Amino acid sequence: MKPGVAVRVAAADTVRRITDEGAYSNVILRSGGEVFDARDRKSYEHLVRVTIRYLLPVDRALDAALNRPLDDLDPAARAVLRVGGAELIVDRREPYAVVDTAVEAARSAGVGRAAGFINGVLRSVARELAKVGEGQGFDPDRDFGIPRWMYRQVAAALPGDAGPDFFSASNSATGIGVRYRRDAVGDGSLGISGAAYLDAGAAMDLKRDGTVDLIDPASTAVGLALAPEPGQRVLDMAAAPGGKTAHLWDLMGGDGLLIAADRNERRLASARRRLGAMGVEAGFVVMDGRAPAVRSASFDRVLLDAPCTGLGTLRRRPEIRQRLDPESPHRLAPVQHNLLDEALALVAPGGRLVYSVCTVFPEETIEIVAERDAKPPEGLPGEPWGKGWLLAPHTSGTDGMFIAVIEA
Repeated sequence: MKPGVAVRVAAADTVRRITDEGAYSNVILRSGGEVFDARDRKSYEHLVRVTIRYLLPVDRALDAALNRPLDDLDPAARAVLRVGGAELIVDRREPYAVVDTAVEAARSAGVGRAAGFINGVLRSVARELAKVGEGQGFDPDRDFGIPRWMYRQVAAALPGDAGPDFFSASNSATGIGVRYRRDAVGDGSLGISGAAYLDAGAAMDLKRDGTVDLIDPASTAVGLALAPEPGQRVLDMAAAPGGKTAHLWDLMGGDGLLIAADRNERRLASARRRLGAMGVEAGFVVMDGRAPAVRSASFDRVLLDAPCTGLGTLRRRPEIRQRLDPESPHRLAPVQHNLLDEALALVAPGGRLVYSVCTVFPEETIEIVAERDAKPPEGLPGEPWGKGWLLAPHTSGTDGMFIAVIEA
């Protein structure tokens, strides 16, 4: 197999699993490149991410070169085309090399019958690219791979004129987010105690020996905002997959009552296994937060990390841009309002609630707490937004995360 072909075969298969099977790139990329050395693994991860990030303009260019709908193609052949298209359109690699490698990748991927077809389509794309001149106006679809509706909504809502900065930073590479479990190790550059980004190899080594947990620093910031203390009664109201729950336990020093709740029994069972392996002694309750199965006013600290669109995780999950539509934040907002009402009723007098969501749509963030007696957390990087606080890739160098504190 020619140099680079195996990398592109693996990248195309991963792209297919993300686009056709609903896989999440941040999960699948952790193990997808393990067969490669460090250089080839980096190339593999780049090809997957750049293809998914710029799938809109890539698919548009492929559609223009096809004589039938892109969706009608064999999934494996379509994925090879998409990776090749991203190399031409985004990376601007030499067309001959891209086409030659894509043809070989198709043969190695078991779709050799489509090799000539792939050759012709990618050559057509390359010819059209050669005709495009400089000086085109700004287009979020072309420049960031972001749907125009999404860009308009987010750019209009973010503090300042931050739309280009947010989406540009959301397309940048980042390491694996970790939280040091016992000591606040790290260079402190993020301003979030115990949080850091590491390369994949170092992160997985430290994860295996129990030194770190894999969690984005923005999620670590959520636990710091709640600030549970030893001996307290603490509820994580939507706990799966368990990363924030583990942080709360460590902040409590393993002393107190910690309840991890979630409506999804399967995901909660997975969180239970994960937390058990970490030595976290939590109680687990399967419940819908809109109808809590626990007593009112019974917790000193309540974390409501509410279900949301997840737009703040674009750096790690670039496919989210293709999985949302203009109504997505509107559909989730009533659920978030309802959950917050119920969560507040569970906080004991003198207690604290934190509302957090890893998104930046106003319907899920500032509008949810606008009528509440909320305030921003203290001591975190980012900037104030409404009655809460915003961490984001262009300001704090983390995932996008909205955090608001409500004292009972």
